[in-house]
Amino acid sequence: MIYEAPLIYIILICTTLFSHVHAELPGHVKCFDQQYSTLEIDLKTVVTLQKLAILAPIGIYHVHTEISDGVFSQLLQKNGRPMVLYSSLTAGNAEWLTCSVITRRIRLVPVFSKQENAPISVFVSACRHETDIIAMDDRSFYVDSRSAGLVSMYENVLSIMFRTYYDGIFLFSGAEQGDLLVAQITAGRVYVIFDFGSLSYMEISGGTALNDGAWHELRWVHEFDSVELMVDGVLENSTSPTGLYRKLDFHTEIEIGGRPFDAQSNTIQSSYRGCLASVRLNNVELLSYAPKGIYASCSLPHNQMVTIADGGSVSVPYSFLPFTFEFRILPVPGEFLTVMEPKNESLFVLSFNKNMSIEMNANSTFINHISDPDLRFDDGSWHSMIFNIRNGRLEVEVDGVTIIWLEGSIVRTIALRMSVFRLSAVGCYRSTTVSLRSAHVTGLVHLDKCVYENKCRAGTCENEGRCIQTSLNTFRCECAAKHKGTFCHTSLHPRSCEEFFRTASKKKQRQNVTIDIDGGGPLRPFTVLCERNSTGENGTNLQRVVRTILNHDLVDGLLVSGPTEPGAIRRPLGYAVSASQMDRFIDGFEQCEQWMSFTCHGGSRLMTYGTERRPSSWYSTRNGQHGLQWGDAPPYSRMCSCAMNSSCIYNRMCNCDSGKDGTDEGFNNNKHLLPVMQLYVGGTTHSSSSAVVVGPLVCSHRVVNDALVFMDRNRRIVGSQTFQSTTFDIYLHVRFRHPRVTIFTWESTNGQRWFQLFSRGGRLIGQIVNGGRIWEIESGKIVNDNEWHTVYWEVDEASASLLVDDNKVSTSTAIILPYTYTWILGSRSEQGKDGYAGIIRNMYLNGREVAFAHYLRDPSSSAIVLGNAGACRSNSCHNGGLCEEYYDSYKCNCSMTPFTGSFCEQEVGASVQRGSEISIPWQHPAHISNCYRVAIQTTHVDVSILRARALFAESSINISLTTKGFLNVNIFDGFFFRHNMTSSKASLADNRLKDIAFCADRQEFRLTINEKPNIVIAGNFTFFNDLNVWHFVDKNFTGCLTRLQIGTVFPLKERSKSRLTYKGKMKFDSCPFDKMLRSVKEESPERASNISVSTVIDSVGKVRLLTPAMCLVIVCGIAVLTCLLSWYICSRPDGVYETNESLSAFCTPSKSVEPLVVDTFQKEYFC
Repeated sequence: MIYEAPLIYIILICTTLFSHVHAELPGHVKCFDQQYSTLEIDLKTVVTLQKLAILAPIGIYHVHTEISDGVFSQLLQKNGRPMVLYSSLTAGNAEWLTCSVITRRIRLVPVFSKQENAPISVFVSACRHETDIIAMDDRSFYVDSRSAGLVSMYENVLSIMFRTYYDGIFLFSGAEQGDLLVAQITAGRVYVIFDFGSLSYMEISGGTALNDGAWHELRWVHEFDSVELMVDGVLENSTSPTGLYRKLDFHTEIEIGGRPFDAQSNTIQSSYRGCLASVRLNNVELLSYAPKGIYASCSLPHNQMVTIADGGSVSVPYSFLPFTFEFRILPVPGEFLTVMEPKNESLFVLSFNKNMSIEMNANSTFINHISDPDLRFDDGSWHSMIFNIRNGRLEVEVDGVTIIWLEGSIVRTIALRMSVFRLSAVGCYRSTTVSLRSAHVTGLVHLDKCVYENKCRAGTCENEGRCIQTSLNTFRCECAAKHKGTFCHTSLHPRSCEEFFRTASKKKQRQNVTIDIDGGGPLRPFTVLCERNSTGENGTNLQRVVRTILNHDLVDGLLVSGPTEPGAIRRPLGYAVSASQMDRFIDGFEQCEQWMSFTCHGGSRLMTYGTERRPSSWYSTRNGQHGLQWGDAPPYSRMCSCAMNSSCIYNRMCNCDSGKDGTDEGFNNNKHLLPVMQLYVGGTTHSSSSAVVVGPLVCSHRVVNDALVFMDRNRRIVGSQTFQSTTFDIYLHVRFRHPRVTIFTWESTNGQRWFQLFSRGGRLIGQIVNGGRIWEIESGKIVNDNEWHTVYWEVDEASASLLVDDNKVSTSTAIILPYTYTWILGSRSEQGKDGYAGIIRNMYLNGREVAFAHYLRDPSSSAIVLGNAGACRSNSCHNGGLCEEYYDSYKCNCSMTPFTGSFCEQEVGASVQRGSEISIPWQHPAHISNCYRVAIQTTHVDVSILRARALFAESSINISLTTKGFLNVNIFDGFFFRHNMTSSKASLADNRLKDIAFCADRQEFRLTINEKPNIVIAGNFTFFNDLNVWHFVDKNFTGCLTRLQIGTVFPLKERSKSRLTYKGKMKFDSCPFDKMLRSVKEESPERASNISVSTVIDSVGKVRLLTPAMCLVIVCGIAVLTCLLSWYICSRPDGVYETNESLSAFCTPSKSVEPLVVDTFQKEYFC
């Protein structure tokens, strides 16, 4: 909990420590650190903001900056989400936001409601901007690259801060060697054209409606083998350069705002008109070389602007032609421009059809025309339109192209009667000639601003989803097949063959499957062949092994003949996957292998060429290295498989190096050499040939399938992975028993923000904590049953879903996803048993497999282990009790046994005296079963142990002891057959516990005593299910009754549930714990039983009668001895116990008058 008063004191102290910093910026300092106490900061001059921090109650702030004209723009992350600033409580723990932004004013907007009267301190670290902001008017200037210190580099960064309404070129550099770098803006989109000397230029583009007169930043980043384009901090596009060269050379003169006249091209702009705040190339500010006194300060004309929302319209009175404006609209069919007469009747209507082509309707009856369908206007860019009537011809021109025209009398009618132009399509409009500000508005219309937010940036919808802007500030993703979610992030493809076979039919052993190894991440799904079979030793301990097979396009192999040089014939193998897909695929397995066969005829060779040591044929791997071995030989050993066991022809390194016809083959299981990406075959002559066959890539044993067992709730494993994405997701399998455990936490470096997956009351909870706010989603399924459960939790900025097996819970709410770094499995604090006890496997964190073996700090520890371990052992629970696994502990479930106790070791019995009655008048139908059990301990004979009958039939059973103590069974099926059998194997009236159990079915009746077969009767005994009235022991029985089981219920342990009734002298829960008070004759030892409880009981009636008499004798004896001792003390001789001559002088006359001890050393006694 955060208390406001201490927080205020902390911030006041921090303010005092920084009190030497003044509000005004020092004029002589280039870089500075400044402190402010307001959320809107005016820096008085243009600076480059480097770092920003805020001390305030825990919260989240969005950052807005302004360079000029009072127009603020929000800082965005690389993924297009708003950049956030986290507040801190103390200066020592301040979280700094690092950036490089040109600004003059800063505004911090709290995401959540700000605490009233809470002091804040904002710390700004910035440097003054090196150059003035200039306005260019089609006049360019040159920069000497040598004077500026620009040299050829393999890594380059170009950053341009611009503001314009027009198309134009920012920078041009064309070196003599063919290197090219051009940055320009065309139709509101920026383009960077580059070439590293291969004479084949590449183009990368991005952005939408950047010609809106606002400040924008273009950043082109080249890092050897990758090129990225960012606009306003958002990654718009990326690519990899082609050709052999990666170093960029510059022309000696780099032109800013133009290009040389000899570099004519229809795709390259020739000049620039607008403002530039920065043109920085490889950390060199090129605007600092602009000629002084030529370029004015930034000043652009302000277009009149209006935004029409849904249901709104703007009516502009006709004053002159042409009617010219620019528009930027939503892809919504409907009316666009209507020319109306004074009576508000339409004369001419332009509208957008369902394909977003412009459709004309004049006089609403007989003239209809549709523009070229290839012209689309739903791209979110600015488009210009001119409506004009001239010389009896009506023309509509869009982006300089006449798309619709009209002639005839209808044109003259429109020209004579038109009075109002009505704009009604949802979007933004601007014009320098039309007075939009004074127009008549209807409905929701925003004047003097464009509130159209481009939500459909590059990469907004993932996995080839199509982004559709549905309103001025909302969007919708239309997902491709097998994908869904707000951003189409959720993939419905299985992540692996193992996952596919978990849900597939058991009969399927081999099938082509499309898998998505990163579960909706940037890697595309691809098709593999899934295969499973069983392996084991000598047919035992069979285990399912799943193999994932990736095929290539060289199925028939490669045959080379005729004279060739070594490696002259090159044949790539296509696996239909990208390099990143292949790397992730192979890294996800413990074992991979690929069959390789090389067959030589006529003296062709493999690892040699004639008498030379160089190979004739080889292959290349996925990292570009050459594999100089064959089969399972060691890497780069120039050996074949036969050399591993010295079986090569002529004892060579390969069979095909002997000059004889032969074959070298084997499985290549070196993962870093797999797969074979390209074959280099050669070294043949007119009379020789070589045939190469490469099998598919076969992988098994995915590392992510290894199960991790937590056996201590105070232990954890820790890893790190940065999260700054638009969507969070985690996929895993869990198995646990405790109702409250913490499974997974992904937290920030300071531990103030996190994603957490935990169980509360057996239900999984997904929790997000960010900026002092908590979001939770709870599953609808209880999962603490020690069974495997599949969990998938996904969160984006607009929704969250939690899928547990087939139970899915979703919620739609605005969520601010936190920045996190450290993930934890198990206990977060390593104390208080707040962690996890159970098993986790198949964990994917934001599409990345988590291989648990890599994160175990102490593999020898027994607290966290790989495999399938637990706390239960074979002897943990006794007497048939079920051991319930909790992994850090266990519990014995005795519900299916007649025993109780922590380990099912305690008997539940009753001490029965003569004359007692025990019965179940009517058994509950749900408790009926075909197995029964009772245990007795008695010395009585000729008594009934168990009687049962059917309430609505004549069937019955009677189990009793004969006069010799033998067991007798009498069964009547209620119709014809009666079975009467006596077992004379041993007497049951021997004062030892006898456990009697019997079962009956349609084949036989089986009875055991102490688990030894005793009586077996063949026949159909299904009528036992009709027995529902039970009587236990008759009135002549005296002894112990225990382990009673009738069907599925245990009457002595569950008396109310089983409807047990009784009367007479009975004592429950005592027998067989009573001790024998008389000796029992020892009997010959029997075979040890697996029942761990042994009991002894005897009839103690006579002993109980003698007990009161014995107690009376003992009490009288003690009284006599006490009297004798008192008489002896009173009659003792004088002087034996006296120690003073005159004791009466020191005696106290009364207890109540004087204290027991007075202040003299002579007193020893109280008289």
